[in-house]
Amino acid sequence: MQRLIALAIEHHRAGRLADAEALYRQVLTSDPQNAEAMRLLGYLAHQAGNTEMAISLLTAAVTLRPDAADGHFYLGNVWRTVGRLDDALACYRRVLVIAPRHAQAHNNLATLLRARGETAEAADHYRAALATRPDFAPAENNLGALALDQGEAAEAEAHFRRALALDPDLYDARRNLPRAVAARGDLAERLTEPVDESDPAARHRRGTLLSIAGRLDQAEAAFAAAASQAPNDVGYLFDWAAEMRHLGRNREALEALGRALALKPDFALAELYRANALRDLGDPAGAMAAVKRAIALAPTLAPAHYNLGAMLQETEDMQAAEACYRRVLALDPGLAAAQRNLGTVLIRSDRLGEAADTLAAAVASDPGLADAHADLGNIHRAWGQAEEADAHYRRAVAADPDNLAAHSSLIFNLFSRPDVAPEVILTEHQRWADRFAPSPGTVEHGNDPDPGRRLRVGYVSRDFRSHSVGFLIEPVLAAHDRATVEVVCYADESVADATTARLRGLAERWRVTTGLTDEAVAAMVGEDAIDILVDLGGHTQGARPRLFAHKPAPIQVTYLGYPGTTGLPTMDYRLTDSVADPPGFEPHCCEELVRLDPCFLCYRPMESAPAVSPPPVTEQGSVTFGTMNDLGKLTPEAIAVWSRILTAVVGSRLLVKARSAGDSTAERLLREAFAGHGIAAERIVIRAFIPDRAEHLATYGTVDIALDTFPYNGTATTCEALWMGVPVVTLAGDRHAGRVGASLLSTVGLADLVAEDAEAYVAIVTALAADHDRLAGLRAGMRGRMAASPLLDVPAFTRRLEAAYRDLWRRWCESRAALVAGP
Repeated sequence: MQRLIALAIEHHRAGRLADAEALYRQVLTSDPQNAEAMRLLGYLAHQAGNTEMAISLLTAAVTLRPDAADGHFYLGNVWRTVGRLDDALACYRRVLVIAPRHAQAHNNLATLLRARGETAEAADHYRAALATRPDFAPAENNLGALALDQGEAAEAEAHFRRALALDPDLYDARRNLPRAVAARGDLAERLTEPVDESDPAARHRRGTLLSIAGRLDQAEAAFAAAASQAPNDVGYLFDWAAEMRHLGRNREALEALGRALALKPDFALAELYRANALRDLGDPAGAMAAVKRAIALAPTLAPAHYNLGAMLQETEDMQAAEACYRRVLALDPGLAAAQRNLGTVLIRSDRLGEAADTLAAAVASDPGLADAHADLGNIHRAWGQAEEADAHYRRAVAADPDNLAAHSSLIFNLFSRPDVAPEVILTEHQRWADRFAPSPGTVEHGNDPDPGRRLRVGYVSRDFRSHSVGFLIEPVLAAHDRATVEVVCYADESVADATTARLRGLAERWRVTTGLTDEAVAAMVGEDAIDILVDLGGHTQGARPRLFAHKPAPIQVTYLGYPGTTGLPTMDYRLTDSVADPPGFEPHCCEELVRLDPCFLCYRPMESAPAVSPPPVTEQGSVTFGTMNDLGKLTPEAIAVWSRILTAVVGSRLLVKARSAGDSTAERLLREAFAGHGIAAERIVIRAFIPDRAEHLATYGTVDIALDTFPYNGTATTCEALWMGVPVVTLAGDRHAGRVGASLLSTVGLADLVAEDAEAYVAIVTALAADHDRLAGLRAGMRGRMAASPLLDVPAFTRRLEAAYRDLWRRWCESRAALVAGP
């Protein structure tokens, strides 16, 4: 057994956790009471972020061997991770009864005492750790942190320098030293002191001062001089490399880091910085290999696990990224950045309840973490809690006024708030533009002003994929008359799929913009000599509103992917129709409205869509209502009205299907919202996201009447429901987002299913629910009705769109001619 345990420990120390775990379990299979294997397996579980297993194993281990100090020590670390600090203190004190010279227990106990304000006892334990192990750099660093807490910046600086002399790899000491130097308050005076240029240590200290003062070029020169004078000092080489990275000189930094690693092959922090330099130089494979080497050298180096998590997150390996962030938090429980990134990964995995808890912990650790507040806003919006989302977005913007994405989310969320008037929505969008996308003034374009020539039209989107925008723009791209229009697509392919591949085949030029700056894409648009640049994203996630602020094309149009104004002074036109934006809606937007009557879009059904089935009510005897819209559109106002309908229609139920509906917290909140109106839980049927589109469409076969959301209507979901024979009832609102349903229903000849207020909405739905013959007739004839309507006449719609483009182009050409002619 001891041979197996020794081999497992060897794997464990080398970071080969899976191999170590297998051997520990092999020992326990043969000897279930082996406390050592149980203890080490518990320690491994803690390292892997499996807290529950770690507690179970370590508790059992200390019960079997109460005299084994390490068992109590590991259990104390777990209690510390989960915030049970009294239990952690008791464990560390127990360790010191068993092993009074346990340096790490002294250090960890001191850290908890420091957090409680018991600084004198904390200092005693840090010193006890150093008395036991004079080379124990973490205790030296922590004494420095304690001194810094007490305002003793000079003493703190001395401790941090001693810690780094003991261990150049100690990340916390490297992070703390500049804080101590800055806290001394005599930076300017110290920079005037003469430096003994023959002493590399003095030059290195001067480099630290210059770096903190922001004089990076001088700091780099000082570090370079120190490294030149003491070429075998890995610490000097490392700081020189770090300063070159700050200056963007990554290739030179790599050379210095290579020299440091040649001197100290186990210098994990240097390997981590190599990874970061390689990542910045566009070598993700090299960066990944380097960060894994850093972890192999130092399995407890939390920043290395954090960086590996970030790299895995970029490659969409969310499961592996999650494991990395949980490992980080096992090593450093209060690291807010890791909590924030873990929250983001959980969001991507549709585990919104867990994400919300994790992000709440992040902002508790760091209230200024704007991105965590923004992510919390996204979660609440996904739950249909627009007001709560608004509060988090505003906290994000307050914490970081330059956070463009958070501010975009804030103004996008306004469309879901019926208490916010359209004029306020416009003002907030213009405020965004004033801050992030001011008009560049007059921009000259060299496009040939021939009103009759072939036009080059560019479409910009992140949603050229299996997304409502991708589905709705696909028939247009396919139907464009190539004799009059050249199609160029600017695609962010960060989430590419089979739909992306189809769309790529419909463009004469396909430009990938993933990872490029707005300035770079603007230059690309200019090089392509685009005549009309069409925005398909507005302020949705991943869109590029600031690209349009550069005015890279003479005519700029927003269309389809955003339910209202962009607020941009450089956005010339917005495409709509007379129902979605009736005459008089012009003050709601800054763009000139171009109405593509009778409808601003067209729809092409999926060729393999399932056949229409009879109304479920004919077999069940009770009506099933349904909504397939995102939960973010299920506002409290809509839920209140739908509850009135469910109450009025005896025996009815509501099917809710959405991507986030599979999250347990989302489901609980949804049921609670309906329960607040007296609707029993069993009347709300919740189904999660179905990736297969045909299977998704088949779900409409279980619905008699689709209820459109308000004040933000569905678009693609309304088209899908109608094609599957399901009538949709909508409430026409006071903004484009709330009138899309009215536009679609009017286009297919079902204007009588458009309500002007909540009372009419309830009346229309309840009357339709009672008229089973009409439901059957609508269902049977819906596809014929749609096929005969302008909504499915893709060629006619595309000709109207091209005619609008041509008219806008002629206007621009005329304006150019007038400008050339002069007064």
